[in-house]
Amino acid sequence: MSFPLRGVIGHHRHRDGGIDAHGNPVPIYTPPANEPGIPIRVYGWGPAHSTEPDLAGHDRVVIEVEVFTPPQFRPAPRDLIDLPSGPPGRYEVIGVAAEANHGPFDWQPGNVITIRKVDG
Repeated sequence: MSFPLRGVIGHHRHRDGGIDAHGNPVPIYTPPANEPGIPIRVYGWGPAHSTEPDLAGHDRVVIEVEVFTPPQFRPAPRDLIDLPSGPPGRYEVIGVAAEANHGPFDWQPGNVITIRKVDG
């Protein structure tokens, strides 16, 4: 059994690039973060979940989305994902993929990747 790969996302692989003059880690992405990511076909994504600020004067909104991918795509934590819609933007991969590829029926449905974007 297989499902169609109807969506396309962009993928930027993260690696450490040392530290800056202030002792902060410097991330490096391939391809660079100011360029489009490598196109990856996925089953789809959703639902978007957002948390609104609870305190007056705070305007941070955190959006989390689950991306449903084929078994061979397993991005690492801190990789970047360009989501074209629903809601669009650049997200960071949170944690490792939740995968369901070792079941008793010799079926590999794929992975669920959690991505997060913080605005504000």
